[in-house]
Amino acid sequence: MSGIKYSPIPLPCPHCEENLLETTYTTYTVTDLRIEKDTYVSCVPCARAELSSLSKKALSNGWQNVPGSIIQFLHNAQIPFVRVNHESVHKALLQMIGLSPDTNQLNVALLGTYLAVSMIKVDGKIISEEINVAKELGQLILPGFDEHDFQEVVTQSDALPPAQIVATLLSNLLPQRGKEAIFRYLFQISLADNESPLCEQILLFSVAENLNLDLGEMDISL
Repeated sequence: MSGIKYSPIPLPCPHCEENLLETTYTTYTVTDLRIEKDTYVSCVPCARAELSSLSKKALSNGWQNVPGSIIQFLHNAQIPFVRVNHESVHKALLQMIGLSPDTNQLNVALLGTYLAVSMIKVDGKIISEEINVAKELGQLILPGFDEHDFQEVVTQSDALPPAQIVATLLSNLLPQRGKEAIFRYLFQISLADNESPLCEQILLFSVAENLNLDLGEMDISL
Protein backbone atom coordinates (compact mmCIF):
# COMPACT_ATOMS: atom_id res chain seq x y z
CA MET A 1 0.00 0.00 0.00
CA SER A 2 3.05 2.30 0.19
CA GLY A 3 3.24 5.08 -2.37
CA ILE A 4 -0.54 5.38 -2.68
CA LYS A 5 -1.89 8.91 -2.67
CA TYR A 6 -5.07 9.13 -0.61
CA SER A 7 -7.61 11.74 -1.72
CA PRO A 8 -9.30 14.06 0.77
CA ILE A 9 -12.76 12.87 1.79
CA PRO A 10 -15.36 15.62 1.11
CA LEU A 11 -17.30 15.08 4.33
CA PRO A 12 -17.62 17.73 7.07
CA CYS A 13 -16.03 17.29 10.46
CA PRO A 14 -18.74 16.01 12.85
CA HIS A 15 -17.66 18.49 15.52
CA CYS A 16 -17.36 21.88 13.83
CA GLU A 17 -19.17 20.98 10.57
CA GLU A 18 -17.00 23.62 8.86
CA ASN A 19 -13.73 21.87 8.03
CA LEU A 20 -13.47 18.60 6.11
CA LEU A 21 -12.34 15.30 7.60
CA GLU A 22 -8.55 15.41 7.88
CA THR A 23 -7.38 12.97 10.53
CA THR A 24 -8.25 10.39 13.17
CA TYR A 25 -7.78 10.27 16.92
CA THR A 26 -8.25 7.61 19.57
CA THR A 27 -10.20 7.96 22.79
CA TYR A 28 -9.72 5.79 25.87
CA THR A 29 -12.10 4.86 28.68
CA VAL A 30 -11.91 2.59 31.71
CA THR A 31 -14.61 -0.10 31.89
CA ASP A 32 -14.53 -2.77 34.60
CA LEU A 33 -10.86 -1.99 35.18
CA ARG A 34 -10.15 -2.46 31.47
CA ILE A 35 -8.96 0.27 29.16
CA GLU A 36 -11.05 0.37 25.97
CA LYS A 37 -10.43 2.53 22.93
CA ASP A 38 -12.38 3.95 19.98
CA THR A 39 -11.24 5.72 16.84
CA TYR A 40 -12.95 8.84 15.49
CA VAL A 41 -12.54 11.04 12.41
CA SER A 42 -12.50 14.84 12.42
CA CYS A 43 -10.57 17.88 11.28
CA VAL A 44 -7.19 18.53 12.91
CA PRO A 45 -8.23 21.43 15.20
CA CYS A 46 -11.25 19.50 16.53
CA ALA A 47 -9.19 16.35 17.12
CA ARG A 48 -6.71 18.33 19.22
CA ALA A 49 -9.51 20.07 21.10
CA GLU A 50 -11.32 16.79 21.82
CA LEU A 51 -8.15 15.11 23.09
CA SER A 52 -7.34 18.09 25.29
CA SER A 53 -10.85 18.10 26.73
CA LEU A 54 -10.79 14.35 27.39
CA SER A 55 -7.40 14.66 29.05
CA LYS A 56 -8.72 17.31 31.46
CA LYS A 57 -11.76 15.19 32.29
CA ALA A 58 -9.76 12.03 32.93
CA LEU A 59 -8.99 12.81 36.55
CA SER A 60 -12.42 14.29 37.35
CA ASN A 61 -14.59 11.31 36.43
CA GLY A 62 -14.08 9.33 39.58
CA TRP A 63 -11.01 7.50 38.27
CA GLN A 64 -8.37 7.71 40.97
CA ASN A 65 -4.62 7.39 40.79
CA VAL A 66 -3.34 4.99 38.13
CA PRO A 67 -6.39 4.60 35.80
CA GLY A 68 -7.03 8.34 35.54
CA SER A 69 -3.36 9.14 35.07
CA ILE A 70 -3.03 6.55 32.29
CA ILE A 71 -6.11 7.86 30.44
CA GLN A 72 -4.83 11.42 30.78
CA PHE A 73 -1.43 10.41 29.42
CA LEU A 74 -2.91 8.48 26.47
CA HIS A 75 -4.94 11.48 25.36
CA ASN A 76 -2.19 14.05 25.98
CA ALA A 77 0.43 11.99 24.16
CA GLN A 78 -1.53 12.10 20.88
CA ILE A 79 -1.99 15.88 20.67
CA PRO A 80 1.49 16.82 19.31
CA PHE A 81 1.18 14.17 16.60
CA VAL A 82 -2.28 15.07 15.29
CA ARG A 83 -1.87 16.25 11.72
CA VAL A 84 -3.52 15.85 8.31
CA ASN A 85 -3.58 12.14 7.51
CA HIS A 86 -5.98 11.21 4.70
CA GLU A 87 -4.82 7.60 4.74
CA SER A 88 -5.97 7.16 8.34
CA VAL A 89 -9.34 8.74 7.47
CA HIS A 90 -9.81 6.34 4.55
CA LYS A 91 -9.03 3.31 6.69
CA ALA A 92 -11.17 4.44 9.61
CA LEU A 93 -14.19 5.09 7.39
CA LEU A 94 -13.78 1.71 5.69
CA GLN A 95 -13.79 0.00 9.07
CA MET A 96 -16.76 2.05 10.24
CA ILE A 97 -18.87 0.73 7.36
CA GLY A 98 -17.63 -2.81 7.90
CA LEU A 99 -15.00 -3.05 5.16
CA SER A 100 -11.41 -4.13 5.65
CA PRO A 101 -8.64 -1.89 4.28
CA ASP A 102 -6.58 -5.05 3.78
CA THR A 103 -6.32 -5.62 0.02
CA ASN A 104 -5.81 -9.35 0.63
CA GLN A 105 -9.36 -9.60 1.94
CA LEU A 106 -11.16 -7.69 -0.80
CA ASN A 107 -14.51 -9.04 -1.94
CA VAL A 108 -15.45 -7.26 -5.17
CA ALA A 109 -19.05 -8.48 -5.00
CA LEU A 110 -19.46 -7.14 -1.46
CA LEU A 111 -17.89 -3.81 -2.42
CA GLY A 112 -20.29 -3.62 -5.37
CA THR A 113 -23.12 -4.25 -2.92
CA TYR A 114 -22.10 -1.26 -0.79
CA LEU A 115 -22.03 1.02 -3.81
CA ALA A 116 -25.30 -0.35 -5.19
CA VAL A 117 -27.18 0.25 -1.94
CA SER A 118 -25.65 3.73 -1.65
CA MET A 119 -26.83 4.50 -5.18
CA ILE A 120 -30.33 3.08 -4.68
CA LYS A 121 -30.92 5.35 -1.70
CA VAL A 122 -29.71 8.48 -3.54
CA ASP A 123 -33.29 9.81 -3.71
CA GLY A 124 -33.75 9.32 0.02
CA LYS A 125 -35.71 6.07 -0.10
CA ILE A 126 -35.18 2.40 -0.81
CA ILE A 127 -37.85 0.68 -2.90
CA SER A 128 -38.24 -3.11 -2.76
CA GLU A 129 -38.48 -3.34 -6.54
CA GLU A 130 -35.08 -1.67 -6.91
CA ILE A 131 -33.62 -4.03 -4.32
CA ASN A 132 -34.92 -7.08 -6.18
CA VAL A 133 -33.51 -5.81 -9.48
CA ALA A 134 -30.13 -5.12 -7.87
CA LYS A 135 -30.05 -8.65 -6.45
CA GLU A 136 -30.89 -10.23 -9.81
CA LEU A 137 -28.27 -8.16 -11.64
CA GLY A 138 -25.69 -8.84 -8.96
CA GLN A 139 -26.02 -12.58 -9.48
CA LEU A 140 -25.57 -12.09 -13.24
CA ILE A 141 -22.72 -9.57 -13.23
CA LEU A 142 -20.67 -9.99 -10.03
CA PRO A 143 -19.04 -13.39 -9.35
CA GLY A 144 -19.53 -14.36 -5.73
CA PHE A 145 -22.55 -12.10 -5.23
CA ASP A 146 -24.42 -13.04 -2.04
CA GLU A 147 -28.07 -12.06 -1.47
CA HIS A 148 -27.66 -12.39 2.30
CA ASP A 149 -24.73 -9.93 2.28
CA PHE A 150 -26.78 -7.57 0.14
CA GLN A 151 -29.70 -7.64 2.59
CA GLU A 152 -27.32 -7.04 5.51
CA VAL A 153 -25.97 -3.93 3.79
CA VAL A 154 -29.54 -2.73 3.13
CA THR A 155 -30.29 -2.93 6.86
CA GLN A 156 -27.21 -0.74 7.50
CA SER A 157 -28.04 1.70 4.70
CA ASP A 158 -28.71 4.65 7.02
CA ALA A 159 -25.10 4.47 8.22
CA LEU A 160 -23.59 4.32 4.73
CA PRO A 161 -21.78 7.37 3.37
CA PRO A 162 -22.88 8.64 -0.08
CA ALA A 163 -21.88 6.41 -3.01
CA GLN A 164 -19.31 8.98 -4.19
CA ILE A 165 -17.55 8.74 -0.83
CA VAL A 166 -17.61 4.93 -0.87
CA ALA A 167 -16.14 5.06 -4.40
CA THR A 168 -13.32 7.33 -3.20
CA LEU A 169 -12.57 4.95 -0.33
CA LEU A 170 -12.43 1.98 -2.69
CA SER A 171 -10.44 3.65 -5.46
CA ASN A 172 -7.05 2.82 -3.95
CA LEU A 173 -8.05 -0.72 -3.02
CA LEU A 174 -9.71 -2.18 -6.10
CA PRO A 175 -7.91 -3.49 -9.17
CA GLN A 176 -9.00 -1.99 -12.49
CA ARG A 177 -11.10 -5.02 -13.47
CA GLY A 178 -12.88 -4.89 -10.14
CA LYS A 179 -13.71 -1.20 -10.57
CA GLU A 180 -15.06 -1.80 -14.07
CA ALA A 181 -17.17 -4.79 -12.99
CA ILE A 182 -18.71 -2.80 -10.15
CA PHE A 183 -19.42 0.23 -12.32
CA ARG A 184 -21.09 -1.90 -15.01
CA TYR A 185 -23.24 -3.36 -12.24
CA LEU A 186 -24.29 0.12 -11.09
CA PHE A 187 -24.91 1.21 -14.67
CA GLN A 188 -27.21 -1.75 -15.32
CA ILE A 189 -29.13 -1.04 -12.12
CA SER A 190 -29.72 2.52 -13.33
CA LEU A 191 -31.10 1.19 -16.63
CA ALA A 192 -33.28 -1.51 -15.11
CA ASP A 193 -36.42 0.64 -14.79
CA ASN A 194 -36.01 2.05 -18.33
CA GLU A 195 -35.31 5.50 -16.97
CA SER A 196 -32.27 7.22 -15.54
CA PRO A 197 -33.15 10.24 -13.38
CA LEU A 198 -30.76 13.17 -13.43
CA CYS A 199 -29.73 12.49 -9.83
CA GLU A 200 -28.65 8.95 -10.82
CA GLN A 201 -26.72 10.19 -13.85
CA ILE A 202 -24.88 12.77 -11.76
CA LEU A 203 -24.15 10.11 -9.16
CA LEU A 204 -22.79 7.67 -11.76
CA PHE A 205 -20.52 10.38 -13.19
CA SER A 206 -19.21 11.12 -9.70
CA VAL A 207 -18.66 7.44 -8.91
CA ALA A 208 -16.80 6.91 -12.20
CA GLU A 209 -14.61 9.96 -11.53
CA ASN A 210 -13.87 8.88 -7.95
CA LEU A 211 -12.99 5.36 -9.11
CA ASN A 212 -10.69 6.93 -11.74
CA LEU A 213 -12.57 5.23 -14.58
CA ASP A 214 -12.64 6.37 -18.21
CA LEU A 215 -16.19 5.74 -19.44
CA GLY A 216 -15.08 6.25 -23.05
CA GLU A 217 -12.65 3.37 -22.78
CA MET A 218 -15.41 1.28 -21.22
CA ASP A 219 -17.76 2.22 -24.08
CA ILE A 220 -20.37 3.50 -21.64
CA SER A 221 -22.43 6.62 -22.33
CA LEU A 222 -24.54 8.20 -19.59
